Amino acid sequence: MKVLHTDIWLGLIIVTCATIPFYILGAGVLNKMGLAPEGSDAVIATLSNIFTQTLGEWAVWIFSIGAFIILFSTVLSRVGSGGRFIPDYLIEMQFIDRSNLKLRKAIMR
Repeated sequence: MKVLHTDIWLGLIIVTCATIPFYILGAGVLNKMGLAPEGSDAVIATLSNIFTQTLGEWAVWIFSIGAFIILFSTVLSRVGSGGRFIPDYLIEMQFIDRSNLKLRKAIMR
């Protein structure tokens, strides 16, 4: 368990240190353009401006493909993890018995 805790903390630190510069870069570019994302539809259009204004109109395809890959991988990982945490949640809430392995496997599948 200690190795897992260390792995999680190191992963969290690395991801945070890698993400913060992108937020700063995005805020700097959008601020210089005078754009502020507001609303869910406007956020996507505004963020795509980072690519189109700096690289050209063709860059919207790079943004669209990258956004699709990121969102699809998020959904895919959610589907995989849902089968694992739902039975654990039901066990903790005492809706199913921990020793009922057959039911747990059925829920996971």
